[in-house]
Amino acid sequence: MDVWGDNLLTACTQGDLESKLRHDPLVALLGTAARNVGGLAFTEHAAFYHSAIPPGAYAARAAQAALQHAAQPQCYGRLRVMRPDVVYKLNPGEPWTVAEVKTCSFSRTWYGASGVGGVATRERAALRELRSKARAHDRLFGLAQLAPGGHGANVTPGPIEGRLHSARVVAAVSGSFAEGGRGLHDIVAAMAEEGGRQLCLRMGTDPVDAAARIKRLLTNRIGVLAARGTAQLLLARLEFAGPAAAQRAARRSPGQHVVSLAALGAQAGVAMGACRAGFGGGGGGLVGGLLALGRGG
Repeated sequence: MDVWGDNLLTACTQGDLESKLRHDPLVALLGTAARNVGGLAFTEHAAFYHSAIPPGAYAARAAQAALQHAAQPQCYGRLRVMRPDVVYKLNPGEPWTVAEVKTCSFSRTWYGASGVGGVATRERAALRELRSKARAHDRLFGLAQLAPGGHGANVTPGPIEGRLHSARVVAAVSGSFAEGGRGLHDIVAAMAEEGGRQLCLRMGTDPVDAAARIKRLLTNRIGVLAARGTAQLLLARLEFAGPAAAQRAARRSPGQHVVSLAALGAQAGVAMGACRAGFGGGGGGLVGGLLALGRGG
């Protein structure tokens, strides 16, 4: 019995299903929500960190990558700078907010042996990973040197790390049971407050009431999206479990992820029995997502 699902989660899957089914939809939703409340938002914004790199340093590293690709074709020749998942500002005078979107599955890595932790553990790890990635990119372009003793820190912060520190960084984490971390709740609350203020200015509505309605709408949408993505990912990975995995995979088209609503409902019932806490509290995110799936949403 695979109690924690570790064997299933580490099964060989194709097409980066975790990103396609869970990560990317949440990125798109947060970017759209920020723009809908009157903010300025970009998803996968290539210029955010790229503009901090001196042109000469980038050109030198790009030439080095091209030469390496020519000598070793198996090496990837294109040089790509790290990109923020979502970068936005709700008011022109405030600094940029970088939302690092992450998902976590129900495993010992994030939920521990007792089944608690989850999104909070993933939030802390996401912020550490982002800072380490920025420092590594500074070293990649020759803009910083690793400090003696290692531990990932540089002697002096480079321009990419400086650009990261100039923004407000938030980890937006969605858990295995459609629960959201503190950072994701903070993003939703800030967007709802700004949306309520905009409605008050334009339509004369009560800003508190409008903000509450927007917050409930965003919470429900994130819960639906998270529950659907988790169920779709589980069903897609089931194709790679068991002795008949190859035969089952051969019978399906490459772009098909969800088998049927009946199978989806059966797997969702298992998830509901495992955890009653959904995004926003009280299991509303998970239950709302399953209801939307049952309606074909």
